[in-house]
Parts: sequence; C-alpha cells; structure tokens
Amino acid sequence: MPPEAIHDLRAISLDVSRRRAELSADIRAAAQVGRAPGQIDGYAVQSRPAILRRLATMISEKLPRQLDRLVAPEPAGVALTTAVALETGLPTTVIRAGGGIGGAIHRGELVAVVVQVIASGDEAVRTADAVCAHGAAVAGVFAAVDLDQGGGARLATAGHTLHTVVTISGSDSPQDRGLSG
Repeated sequence: MPPEAIHDLRAISLDVSRRRAELSADIRAAAQVGRAPGQIDGYAVQSRPAILRRLATMISEKLPRQLDRLVAPEPAGVALTTAVALETGLPTTVIRAGGGIGGAIHRGELVAVVVQVIASGDEAVRTADAVCAHGAAVAGVFAAVDLDQGGGARLATAGHTLHTVVTISGSDSPQDRGLSG
C-alpha cells in the first residue's frame, strides 16, 4: 500500500475540523509559493494525489444531493473537478477561457462550479456566469482553497455562493489552519 493511502485511511477517523487542519497544513507544505504567507500554487495543490483525493472527498461532502453536473474553468480546475467527478459519479463540463464549452450544459440543470483556488473570484464569476448563460442554475462555487482576497464577496455580489474546504490567508489565524466552515 502506498504511503499516501495509509495517510488517507487515518484521515477517515478524524473529525471534519481536524481533517481540514491537516489538509491545510499539507497544502501549505506542498504548494506555498516563496515566503509570503497566503500565496498558494493551485497546480501544486492538484499535483499531489493524497491531497487531491482528500480535497475531492471534502468538496463532495459539501455538494447538494440533487446536483446534475460539475463545471470547471479551463485549465486550472480540470484536475480537481475530475477528482470530484470520480468521487460523485457526476458528469463534468469545462468552460474554456474564450467562453466555449467542452462537454454539455443543459437548460434547467443544477450545476456546481469547482475551482482549485479562489483569490479575486473573477475566474469563478466568469465560469458561473457562463453556466447561467447556457440556461443552467449554479448551486454554488466550491473551492479547494480560499486565499481570503475578496473572492467570496465578489461572488456574492454576482449572486453566487462560495463554499470552501480551507481558507489560507496572510495571517496565522485558526482559519488559516483549515478550521473554517
């Protein structure tokens, strides 16, 4: 059994706040950019199978049950969204940077937008707005990491709700250790 699988087995028995705290610490260790706190490389977050697996599980636990589809912004959200799809069995669609789509979005569907990292929220808003333009409803934006740089407020202003697994900002608060809700 690979070492990361053993780590995942231990995580099953931990309560949610402890799982988030450990995941936040692992994300910081794997993806911290330079010495500036709160700077995370979203691609590095997705490049570690043990981290990606736990993120997919924790995002899946936050999703509404009646969901029809997962949507990712291209290219950044594809790996995480695929991992969540494998966890849930839901189909995925990719919103391309130019506004086109890879896959399908059907009028009337309830869709979750999955993103790796939220900073300003601009990419998530563009993705959610593209979903709405195709006639589907957005159940929320589900992010692995919120960098606490105003993305949640930007999404709220656009009429979308942000759900995060961990929040990592420049300070050393309990939220930064993954204890956010």
